Amino acid sequence: MKQTVCYVSSVNWKEKYQWTDGKHMVVVPNDLFSIKEEGQILRHCVGTYVSKILNEESIILFVRRTDEPEKSFYTMEIKGNQINQCHGYRNKEMTDEVKRFVEKYKNTGEKIVPEVEKYSKMYL
Repeated sequence: MKQTVCYVSSVNWKEKYQWTDGKHMVVVPNDLFSIKEEGQILRHCVGTYVSKILNEESIILFVRRTDEPEKSFYTMEIKGNQINQCHGYRNKEMTDEVKRFVEKYKNTGEKIVPEVEKYSKMYL
């Protein structure tokens, strides 16, 4: 039987990380498959970060437009309690608009400076 590692272990996880400014939003991936799929769609390497996620070295979040919440846009990595990178299609750097959104997100306080939770060991 195939086991899927659950990326989110508590309801507080989404409350802690998800955020919107009305135009863009940060979304917590549902599982590791979603992260691999994001890498395939955006044609970048986030799908190879599974071991970093399982070892609790990185947290991966999705940046979406609020009018297209299911469509891949940018992928954000949090490492060491700070945003390490945020890339779009084919590792495109952030546009000025996305940079402004990410800056707003960084300034939301505890959103990206959480206590590290043991989220990677849960199974569905």
